[in-house]
Amino acid sequence: MAYLFSKDLVEEEARAFVRRVKRKEPCVSIVFYPDRFIFEKSALEKIVLEKSAQGRIFSPESELQWRRMGEKLRLVYLGESLPPEGLENCSKELDQLERETGEFFLWGVLTEKENRWIEQQVPVEFKYPVTENQYPRGRIKLVVEKWIDASGDARFSRYHSLKETKGGV
Repeated sequence: MAYLFSKDLVEEEARAFVRRVKRKEPCVSIVFYPDRFIFEKSALEKIVLEKSAQGRIFSPESELQWRRMGEKLRLVYLGESLPPEGLENCSKELDQLERETGEFFLWGVLTEKENRWIEQQVPVEFKYPVTENQYPRGRIKLVVEKWIDASGDARFSRYHSLKETKGGV
């Protein structure tokens, strides 16, 4: 069963909530600041909400998203276990929705440099939080879970994990 929770919190309440979340496995975080972004493996406790515009921290177990909304941060939790207290239960919104899993290629092809992917069309060098580098000229896929309504539209989604694949499309 999946759980969906959400609430707009002032910054100190949001940080207190994040400190109460317990993880069983390593997470991947994507955090956007006004002048940069971070995409790395990290512990949930390391996430600093202040000054970030938005972000996600995810694992196969769950995802926590946040977005700055004026003086507050909107937190959305979607996962397989109940989060700690502090958010409102919106799980009924998942009723009547079908869960699907999809995969999307991220930009770049693995280079000779360790853990560096180059996108020739941009050109930009990316560093992804993947350590295996098991395929020469490999690609990275983002695994996403979506909750689909009767008309086929995705109502909710969460990042699940990253996986390395062979090169090519």
